[in-house]
Amino acid sequence: MENASQVAPGSTKFPPIRNKVVPSTPLAEIPVIQLPADGLPVTLDVSYNGDKVLFGLDGDTAPALAWKAGGYALIINFVFLEDEVAPEKWRIEEMVAVTPGVWFSAVSPSPTPINQTLCIPPIPGTYHIGAEVTRLVNDDRVLETDIKDPVIVVTPIVG
Repeated sequence: MENASQVAPGSTKFPPIRNKVVPSTPLAEIPVIQLPADGLPVTLDVSYNGDKVLFGLDGDTAPALAWKAGGYALIINFVFLEDEVAPEKWRIEEMVAVTPGVWFSAVSPSPTPINQTLCIPPIPGTYHIGAEVTRLVNDDRVLETDIKDPVIVVTPIVG
């Protein structure tokens, strides 16, 4: 797969938008982490536990984020964590756009503390992003072919 980090410097090529079927679970039933609406970038841990992608902030984890737009774009710095689920180990390789309008940086090489940055415009809606995950089986890494799909819900500030 060609990703943004493999594109020549100065190129205007963007990573492809990924098409995926939206999960059938209603958004109201998905646990969320409410992000601050102060316009400042936020750093989140992101991991895959063998079942779903989880975002982590201040000890809380959830498969979705909610954020009230206040005129600023949402900037998230992702720190990819390896998650061990016996007998397998999982690692996120890259976050990718599923919904148009979501922008990602290239994946930073290790050992940088931040692996990738996301930007979502302050436009209310439900934004789907994907995570390409690698599974470690008997010390061999196997790239999962499907894209795991967490969501970010951007709601307008009322009042």
